[in-house]
Formats: sequence, structure tokens, C-alpha cells
Amino acid sequence: EDDFVFQLSREEFLDLFFEDLELPRLIRTQLATITEFRTRRAGFSADGVPTNINVVRSLRSALGRRLALGSPWHAQLRELQEALDNALEEEEEDADGATVLALRERIGHARAKIDAIPFIDSFDLRYNNRVKVPEPTTQAVMFCLMDVSGSMDEERKGIAKRFFMLLHLFLTRSYERIDVVFIRHHTVAKEVDEDAFFHSRESGGTVVSSA
Repeated sequence: EDDFVFQLSREEFLDLFFEDLELPRLIRTQLATITEFRTRRAGFSADGVPTNINVVRSLRSALGRRLALGSPWHAQLRELQEALDNALEEEEEDADGATVLALRERIGHARAKIDAIPFIDSFDLRYNNRVKVPEPTTQAVMFCLMDVSGSMDEERKGIAKRFFMLLHLFLTRSYERIDVVFIRHHTVAKEVDEDAFFHSRESGGTVVSSA
């Protein structure tokens, strides 16, 4: 008969493994899904609340709009003013001439159009835009301490190793960021890496360090 072979990913294996621990489902679900968020600036937006108004950006936008809308009228005003000056010279400063009066009326109209452009409008407003970004639910440090003094036989050391291994797997699976510090101690405490913590055969006297 052919062997029945199947493959599991690391996460699938851990799901099945921790299922057998009979942890309360609510706790397992919360640890696996809770995510905290913090706000981060992400440019500017045309919509927002008054408290988030960016004054500099809003004034810059208003200035650009006023220049765009007023530029044709300013150009026309300069032309009319130049024509008025020429007309006054030709009519020997006759302020009541028909041409002069017509030009002054058009100049007044152009100035009224320029004055009618609002200093700032609602669509000039720019707001600081903030978005929520996920963060690890916690940033913690887990200390794993193992007594490797002479009073600890191999069976007890094995139990301790299996406990810390399971706890380490569970925490690294449930939290996005966690620092783990491994310490082996007998007469002297020493911080070691994960491999040395679980596999080193170093032992010591029966007097235990305070770590």
C-alpha cells in the first residue's frame, strides 16, 4: 500500500497543537486577533475637521486660486489704465470726455471683479491627513530562567525545556513583537541564546545563583 502523506504549514501545525491544550477559545481568539492602531500623518486632504486645518497649506492654495482667477482681470486693468492715460493726454486732461468716462467705468468694473474674489474659500482649505496603522498588541520581554545546577536531574531539565519551548512558541505565534531573554544559571547566571538554552549540556554546582 502507498503511504498517505500530507503537509502542514507551521501555523497549521501550531493551530492543531494548541487546540489539544484546551485553552479557552475566547482567550485564543483574542490573543490571535487583537491589534492596536496608532495614527500617522499621511499628507494632506481636502476634507477634515476644523482642528486639523493646515493654515500654511490652506493659504497657499487660496493664493494660487486668487492668482489664477484674478490674473485676466489684472491684465485687463493694466491695459485700461494705460489707455486712460493715453486718452487723458490726447484730450488734454479732459476728465469729462466720453472716452475717458467709458474707460473709467470699465476700470471700475475690472476692479470690482478683482475685489469680488474671496480671500479664502471653502475649497482652499487643506487638512492634515492622518491614517491608522496597525501596531503590535504589546511590546514585552519574556525571561526564561532554567536551573542547571547539580540538583536538577535530566528529567526535570527536560520538563523545563519543553515548558519554555511551548511557551515560546505560543508567545511568538500570538504576538507580533516580543523579546525573549534566555538565562541558564547554577553557581553563575549567564544569558544565552535560544539554541544554547535548549540544547547546551553545561551544568554546575548545587548552589544556585540569584540570576
